[in-house]
Amino acid sequence: MSKQSDAKKKQNYNPSPDYDQCSNCKHFVSDMETVPSMYGPHYVHEKNLRCAVGGFKVLKRGICSEHKFKGESE
Repeated sequence: MSKQSDAKKKQNYNPSPDYDQCSNCKHFVSDMETVPSMYGPHYVHEKNLRCAVGGFKVLKRGICSEHKFKGESE
C-alpha cells in the first residue's frame, strides 16, 4: 500500500460521510419537473421540497430531530 492509503486507513478517512440532513431523510419529499430547454434536451428540476412529517418547506441541507435515513426501519 502507498503512504497515502496507509494514512487514510489509519485516520478512518471517509470521502462521503452520511450526515443527518433532509436530502437523505426518508421523510423528505419533492416534485420533479421536466423543463424544456432552448439549447438542447429537456432537464429535470426538483421543486416543492417538503417534510412529510410536518408538511413544511425544507432545504436539502436542513436538519431536525425526526431524521431517519432512507431505508432505515422505524
